[in-house]
Amino acid sequence: WLTNRKPMVSSSIALDDLPDDIALRILHYLDGVTLARLQQTSRRWDAQAGDEDLWRSLIQRRWKVHGQTTRVVIRASNVTWKSLFQQWSHSQRMPTSRCTGQRFPVLGRSYLSSCQLAAWLTVSPAEDCRLLRTQVLGANEEPVHGAVFRSLRLVVQNVSAGNHRWQLDLRDGVSVSLRSGRKLAANAYLAEGAGVSCAGSSCIVTLDAYDFVVLRPVIPLEGQALEVEPDALELIEEVFVVLKKTSSDAKICIGCTIVEETIWELYEQMPGGMWVFCPDKSRSGL
Repeated sequence: WLTNRKPMVSSSIALDDLPDDIALRILHYLDGVTLARLQQTSRRWDAQAGDEDLWRSLIQRRWKVHGQTTRVVIRASNVTWKSLFQQWSHSQRMPTSRCTGQRFPVLGRSYLSSCQLAAWLTVSPAEDCRLLRTQVLGANEEPVHGAVFRSLRLVVQNVSAGNHRWQLDLRDGVSVSLRSGRKLAANAYLAEGAGVSCAGSSCIVTLDAYDFVVLRPVIPLEGQALEVEPDALELIEEVFVVLKKTSSDAKICIGCTIVEETIWELYEQMPGGMWVFCPDKSRSGL
């Protein structure tokens, strides 16, 4: 039977032989770094990978912004879509949604280039900027009077174009490091983001290309003197979460350290002792 087999015919085709319309469709699956490198290979790919519609589409997928919003930015700043992508990448801009974006101050951020994961720590304060008073577990695991801080938001985004896929289990919560050196485990709730799949004792969030998740940790803090949110923020040093790569058992920890100088710039005490949140008063440039 071996002598009767038909010879195999290769169906491969060189990238340079592809028609322009097919090549452009393929380029839509690449990230910004790969597109910029491709532009340096030849005149043809400089034009193809520099297509303005390509970069506009990439911006909208990466930062979840609407076309009208980006067109206003382009007209106001008089830059190309590629330049805008480079500016937003360099500034590590947060994706835009009802819980995230430029309206929310960034208390800390981090980026793991090897894993193509980015994280931001922001705050959505209570109306009166006061903490919820309740019983919490103290240093000796005994119930003591304290406060619960639930205004922080941890945003985690998969910034790859598809070569990485990550999962996190909401049941694991988040970890919190205090400036005193103590570490806390905090429950985390999904404020917004990718779809959740719950089965048994797990509640899994999967982050595909450019997906992001907004976690709302509930942090118990011991202390009689804690009354307002800036008091709580001064105690917290870092908030982080563990993710698992779907293609292996590899786990990665990503989190954000709070930049202490920004805390009191965001809150202001009014006459009568009332506290207000003033995010527009300062932009730290984080």
